[in-house]
Amino acid sequence: MLLAMTTQGDVLSVCSDNFDDGAEDDAGLTSGDRSILTRDFDAHLPASADSGLFITRFAVEEWVGNQNNGYVESASNWADIEVAIKQLDGQQKTLVTLETEGDAYMAVGGGADKHIVYATFDDERFHYLVDPSKSDREETVIVGGQEGGYPANGALT
Repeated sequence: MLLAMTTQGDVLSVCSDNFDDGAEDDAGLTSGDRSILTRDFDAHLPASADSGLFITRFAVEEWVGNQNNGYVESASNWADIEVAIKQLDGQQKTLVTLETEGDAYMAVGGGADKHIVYATFDDERFHYLVDPSKSDREETVIVGGQEGGYPANGALT
């Protein structure tokens, strides 16, 4: 499965080239899921091409001890989102969530040299960005203010 967010094409999409009719791919998605995902995100595309964004806001978590002093900002351009993601440090700033008006959202967590990236379209099933060339041994990454074990192929640099 390929999960991609690009700041040049203003695209957030989930794609897989392993679909057979009704069969699950290696990410657990079926061809029916793919059409639903496409339709769901098509519904969030902007009516106006002025901003090119269908993400309406983004949230940044900033942890001081066990207190989240984060904030939510309106998403008016990719530059602000990019700055927030680049500020992830894996200690205090550990999660940026890109939100839509619906249930769909994408999150980038971690920081410094390891990032966890995932998206959901229904807030029930989560799809993680992975690098299949890396092992699945466990690595520690702080996401959302909490240390957790993640497969190395999902802890991206």
